[in-house]
Amino acid sequence: FYTATEAAIAYLREHMPAHGTLYVVQGDTNLHGDPIEIIRKEPSLASVEVFSSHGNNGTQKLSDVEARRVAHKAKTQPGSVFVLFAHDGPIDDPDTLEVEDWNSEVFRYSLWLVLNGAVFVNTAADPTLTAVKHSVYTEVNFSTPGPGAFEAMMKVMTFPSARERWVNVGKGGVEG
Repeated sequence: FYTATEAAIAYLREHMPAHGTLYVVQGDTNLHGDPIEIIRKEPSLASVEVFSSHGNNGTQKLSDVEARRVAHKAKTQPGSVFVLFAHDGPIDDPDTLEVEDWNSEVFRYSLWLVLNGAVFVNTAADPTLTAVKHSVYTEVNFSTPGPGAFEAMMKVMTFPSARERWVNVGKGGVEG
């Protein structure tokens, strides 16, 4: 059994330099293993600078100042910065439908990094994720955008300059 998270880690192990910087974009949960926990255990990625979209698992949340610094690194050190879109869990509360995981900051920072040379690594091509049934409106479909929808948005925002730096390592992806 090879999960999208494992595929992403394998891709990073093969392509990311020891002096690299990784921005992990993920929700508060990940159904197939937290990539940050796995990266921390991976010897070949031990010296990689890791930021996350939520500052979870001992990582620093990417700030505006740090995002600008990392975008500069992406521009001046090609192949040194990666954005890992590891969206494999809920992005909202099934009963309130409130979304706390995603905001414009997450996409703005990802955009800055990819426009300036970072490699965008996605873990799956799913256009939507099936929502947990709402307790009152059980017959209504409250699916949420999946990783494929976010990948499509990133491709639109960074075309044509980054088209050689889009990678999908999961099911349905070019690498998976």
